[in-house]
Parts: sequence; structure tokens; C-alpha cells
Amino acid sequence: MISNNGKQFVCKKYRELLTLSGFTYCITSPYYPQSNGKQERFHGSLKSERLNHKHLNDFDYAEKVIDDYVDYYNNVRLHSAIGYVTPRDMLEGRAPAIQALRSQKLKDARERRRMAFQEYNVSLTAHCETEDGSAGGCNSQKWVTPMQPGH
Repeated sequence: MISNNGKQFVCKKYRELLTLSGFTYCITSPYYPQSNGKQERFHGSLKSERLNHKHLNDFDYAEKVIDDYVDYYNNVRLHSAIGYVTPRDMLEGRAPAIQALRSQKLKDARERRRMAFQEYNVSLTAHCETEDGSAGGCNSQKWVTPMQPGH
């Protein structure tokens, strides 16, 4: 657990609870936000993705907007720093399976594109002409694609 020196984080009972729960505790340097970069990044994302786009008229509405964003941030939003999975997927150990499935889908898509490209090239052999402009064999041909004007 990383936090600043706030009173709620340094009291003895809180630290005992963390220890009993298996957490280690670390205090960041005062007035040095870089030492708590993940939390600072979260606050930046919260502001840019939600708070700057909402008119927070009252406390209850602001609380709902923030609660909804925390849920989205942890359970839906993909994070590039952890391999484009959600923090929940990472925490629950699903990241390797998700990434393996994505790799397989990419491999399959590449193969489908390769096969489609081969089929396209085969169909082009029927649309070729010889160097002298006559129709015929495709040994020394110019390729004529459907996008070329006049063919």
C-alpha cells in the first residue's frame, strides 16, 4: 500500500489492519507526486475522461460520477501499461489467457488476409495483357487492375 502522510493512513490501527491483510506499507515523499505515480495517473484520467466533461452540480451527483468511473477504470477500461487488460483481469490472473487469445485472433486474421491476397492475385492473372497490348498469355505482362482507367 502506497500513500502520502495523511493522518488516516499513518494511524496505528490502519497499519495493523494492512499488516493482518498481508499488505506492506510505504509512505511517499511529501510534496513529490512522482513517487505516487499510479495514483496521480488515476486522478489525471479521472479529470480528463470524466470530471472535465460533467457539470457537477451537487455532492451526490459528483459522488455517483466518481464511483461509476472507478468501476469503469478497474473493470472495463483497458490499460496499456499492463498489456491492454483491465486491472481486475490482471489482479485475478486472467491477463495471460486474454493476451494469448488476442495473439491467436491476430494470427488468424493475418492468415485470412494472406489467403485473400493470394486469391486476389490469382484473379488478376485473368486480367492481364501482353506487352504489345494484345490479350493472351501472361508471361511478360502488364498487370491491369480494376482501378486503372480504360480497362
